[in-house]
Amino acid sequence: MKRKSFYSHLYFWVLAGMVLGIFVGNFFPQVGIKLKPLGDGFIRLIRMVIAPIIFTTVVVGVAALEHAPSVSAAARAGMATAAKVTRERRVVVCTGVEPLG
Repeated sequence: MKRKSFYSHLYFWVLAGMVLGIFVGNFFPQVGIKLKPLGDGFIRLIRMVIAPIIFTTVVVGVAALEHAPSVSAAARAGMATAAKVTRERRVVVCTGVEPLG
């Protein structure tokens, strides 16, 4: 079996990015300041992705409990509530208007 080269692994690129960030921030602080919006945007993208991942994980976990009869009714109620909250959050994000009630 042929081994992958070290630069085809994700951990290499994470470490390389960290070293490059330290280098730029230490030796070229003005460039680092100009790159701040890029870093802020990246953090916002990560924060935006975390909530759907957690929601999906919870829904898949609850759906896996579907076979347990005592949990089934609670699971349906929880999934309906989560779906309602998700719809309301979409309205708020898309329009900026809070729903009534």
